[in-house]
Amino acid sequence: MRPQKPFSVGTTERLEKLLALTSSLDEYRRIQSIYFRSRYGFSASEIAKVVGLRLQTVRTIHSAYLKNGEEVLHLKGKGGRYPFNLTSEEED
Repeated sequence: MRPQKPFSVGTTERLEKLLALTSSLDEYRRIQSIYFRSRYGFSASEIAKVVGLRLQTVRTIHSAYLKNGEEVLHLKGKGGRYPFNLTSEEED
């Protein structure tokens, strides 16, 4: 098994602040998945059991965090007019 790539210095402290600020359960779990690895050195399988995410989801979050940083922890809401037949003016 390959050794884990370390997170940058200060990651643990920043994640502790984010855990206190977030109000979304899904974002909280994503932050926890990084926090438990940076703070306690848990493996992805241990984190998946504790946090309640699938193993592959935890691995994906770790990989994305190493590539893109903190932006992967914040989820964007769904929405929009996907299947539409009328323009906005015609609907009114």
